[in-house]
Amino acid sequence: MRGQQTRFILIMLTAVAIFAIAVVSVATAGESKAAKITDLGAVLQGSDLGALGINERGEVVGAVVALNGTAEAFLYFHGVEADLGTLGGSTSVAFGINGRGHVVGAAGAGAGGAHAFLYTHGNMQDLGTLGGSVSGGYAINDRDEVVGYSSLAGDQKFHPFLYASGGHMIDLGSLGGNGIAYGINNLVS
Repeated sequence: MRGQQTRFILIMLTAVAIFAIAVVSVATAGESKAAKITDLGAVLQGSDLGALGINERGEVVGAVVALNGTAEAFLYFHGVEADLGTLGGSTSVAFGINGRGHVVGAAGAGAGGAHAFLYTHGNMQDLGTLGGSVSGGYAINDRDEVVGYSSLAGDQKFHPFLYASGGHMIDLGSLGGNGIAYGINNLVS
């Protein structure tokens, strides 16, 4: 099962970014409209690189596939890369970042499986699952509400979830099959 989860994370990363990705950050309103391209491959070391999220401040998140084949989540800002770590497993991928610099993704958990995480102020918090062994956070708004997917008990189905400030995952249901939530806005829910 662990090998399948690692492959799942690597396949998701590879599907989003097959090549090393250059990040375009556009100047803020009031400044010139010129764009700047930053080659993250020159800064982050690994065999493959995927930049998967960026916020208004130009903070970039994603994963570097290390030479040993494990994916490592990163946060990049102004030439400095931070390795976000794991939840006790060997892999992690960061998918989204909000305007406050809080990061979401999926990380290998010590007991097996990969779990959604919320990374704030240098700490990675395990968001748990909806009863199964796998979950992943894809997007986060500025109120730290997280959406993503989680397997249900038995790991045969997965549903989209909302992780609210109350500290628990809410099953958003599906239309009879599986589902994933990929985005969330800042409107009051």
